[in-house]
Amino acid sequence: MFSVSLAFGKEGSHAKTSSVRVIVPQTAFLQLADVVLSVKLQTFLATQFRPSKFVFEGARPRTQSMDIVFGIALLVEKSLDLRSEGAVAQLDVKQHYDTLSCMLIYKWLVSHGFPPSYATACLRHQLLPSISIKVASFAAMLGQRSKGALTGSRVAGQLGRIPVQATLLDLHDVLCKLSWSFDDVALVAASFVDKVYFAGGSPYKATQMGDLFAQRLLSQWGQSVKQGSQQVLVMHGAHDDSTSSFDWQVCDNMSVLGHQIQNNGSVLMDFNMTKIKLWRSFWRNAGTLQARRLPLRYRITLLKRATQPVADQHMLRWPYTKTRTKAVDLLQRRMLRMCSFMVPISMESTVDFATRRRRNAQMLQEDMGKWSLRWAHQTCKWHQHLQRDPNYSWAAQLLGVKSARELQQRRWQWSRPRTRNHPGFVCARWSEQLERAKAACSF
Repeated sequence: MFSVSLAFGKEGSHAKTSSVRVIVPQTAFLQLADVVLSVKLQTFLATQFRPSKFVFEGARPRTQSMDIVFGIALLVEKSLDLRSEGAVAQLDVKQHYDTLSCMLIYKWLVSHGFPPSYATACLRHQLLPSISIKVASFAAMLGQRSKGALTGSRVAGQLGRIPVQATLLDLHDVLCKLSWSFDDVALVAASFVDKVYFAGGSPYKATQMGDLFAQRLLSQWGQSVKQGSQQVLVMHGAHDDSTSSFDWQVCDNMSVLGHQIQNNGSVLMDFNMTKIKLWRSFWRNAGTLQARRLPLRYRITLLKRATQPVADQHMLRWPYTKTRTKAVDLLQRRMLRMCSFMVPISMESTVDFATRRRRNAQMLQEDMGKWSLRWAHQTCKWHQHLQRDPNYSWAAQLLGVKSARELQQRRWQWSRPRTRNHPGFVCARWSEQLERAKAACSF
């Protein structure tokens, strides 16, 4: 038996009861069993859910959330160059770990060759411990449960993979017929724990893939889809935006793991939201009143450690355009000016003070390193990552579709690529701006 002393809300200062999650601290023996059993499960599941070019499983070792975010953003770019053919649908499994049926997972493990003794140990680890929850003066005893997994445990993380991946594996042949494809490239689905994304040949096909997945997940595993999480991103200029059911919300921009992806290939919305996040991080760290007591070098160090990673997280998928690099460097200089806390000296005019402070910020920026140059290096490294073999992410497979060389040849032939289905301004393509990033790294 073990007790819980703190309960944390999922978001906000006044969390709803349904949003409260309790991370249960485990005893030493349960922690040891958690590590051993999770390793056994991971080794076994690696043989059942092998990496595939059709289905990408995120939140796994040697993967990151950017594999999915950048893949969807690049899919939008390539789909626009294919006459706006294709769509991306996403859904979220409702209370994923809380609704896991450990008995069904136990039967699946044993039927697929997992040793019954290990499967029984996993079942006992998740269901049999007695839990005492203490919040302030309130105390309650939770007995042995019959459903749900211990959120935060390693075993629960492995068990939670099974319903989603097994469902995608069972529906593989059906989903392939509805998936997004071009030449020898075919993209079916991608998952990040309880979030699943589908690449369809059209909005109707993408939503149909999501409906098939939701129906099978409910009938076989007893898990449902969170209401309001079913969205489909329809490419700008598409002739048809019909969906397979009324549960799906057609949108022009989609939030994917904290990033905003627009259907016209623009990154303006994500850039504006990133600026808000950067300033929020700055005013909570290097820009606080308490930071004024620190030496300047420590304030800059705080800026590097707390605020700069927020920019790194988003800049990677943006096309390296000249306008955007200037905006990023200007944002960095403004933060450095505020970090310096300079004040006018006696008999100094406002113009002279502004000039002195601007020059000081430029010197600090040169010493710290420009964010635009850091962005260029990250872009080149990311391109090298995509070219590694094997790489099963969507982006790695999409690099050869309507490449920058092919678009340039079409420009020489017809003075323009003639790949878009709509007139008007064309947003910068990531693959074409890659050369600009390489040139910036060479200086």
